[in-house]
Amino acid sequence: MIYVIDPASIDENIDLIYEKDDIRLCTIQRAVPQQKLGFCVYYHRKEHFHYIEFYNNWELSLAYQAGIKNFDRIIELNGINIEKDTPYELRNRFNIDQNLPVHMLVCSPATYIHYKSTGKLLHSHLRTVHHLRPVYAISMLDSNTNAKEVTVDHHSFCAVQWENSCTISTVPQSAVFKSPEYTHSQDSIARATNGIKEEYNGCLDILINNAGIAKRATTIDAAREVFATEYYGIKMVNEYMFPLLRENGRIVNVSSELLNMHDKVDTRGYSSIPPMLFYGVSKAALTRIEAGQWSAMKNVLVVAMCPSYCATDLNNHESEARPAKFGADSILYVVNISQNEIESGIFLSRWRKKS
Repeated sequence: MIYVIDPASIDENIDLIYEKDDIRLCTIQRAVPQQKLGFCVYYHRKEHFHYIEFYNNWELSLAYQAGIKNFDRIIELNGINIEKDTPYELRNRFNIDQNLPVHMLVCSPATYIHYKSTGKLLHSHLRTVHHLRPVYAISMLDSNTNAKEVTVDHHSFCAVQWENSCTISTVPQSAVFKSPEYTHSQDSIARATNGIKEEYNGCLDILINNAGIAKRATTIDAAREVFATEYYGIKMVNEYMFPLLRENGRIVNVSSELLNMHDKVDTRGYSSIPPMLFYGVSKAALTRIEAGQWSAMKNVLVVAMCPSYCATDLNNHESEARPAKFGADSILYVVNISQNEIESGIFLSRWRKKS
């Protein structure tokens, strides 16, 4: 929505002494068409500029995650200068581009005043423009679908619907690649790797390993099948994908508190009751060995985390387990947390560090 106002807006930093340019090129990739960005646009009729104001819960919005600030002046939308646009014209631009990535050149009020007072032009090719890393939305706010996976421009995207919440979670990169096949198949892993190379120029920011099976049998064959998926398959995925990870990327291995080995088998950790016996042992192997192998290499963050006991296919959607969406929230916490706030190689459970 774009509003037209006459009185001066209440700018938080309008009177700050100008010190340096604060010009940002912000990029947002929606998870689904028409996804809300978390702000409204105002047009100051007297001064003739467009600016942004956030809705409530602004810190959770896509725009904030992308580097946009409250009261920013809008200079360009998807490469087009909109400073002379009427509110109607700008509204049409937003409507036309509602299914596309959003590239916005914005600046602080102080920077805007400085440029206008000196007669300088604001544009995206200035040397002082900060080109911020794109964000990609993987959850939906006010969307028109509850689909867990959607396709936009021939790309498959993973989307999470949050119940009674406006939470927006983001990961950098223009898309999320999801391999639907079994992780213990080397051919499928190779195809997934080649797909990333072809579709996304071989660039990978985050790898989430969430494969998991459990077997009631306690035979050698059952143990081999569990380890093929829980350990060897994920190890193979990491070896294929690691060369594609960018600097400061991260690997999230979804693990389990069943790996705990500090006390007796039955009192803490490995349940001797199928189907969790082999499951816990395989998760322990994955967590301990993979963290040691990858965490010190290439400046990549490697974290194992337990989303807690959630209702999934693994436990036949146990009625007393947490909803799966809360488990996803735990995973997204690791995805979104700043690199300097977490230690590589650690094991987390519900956001807390475990020894």
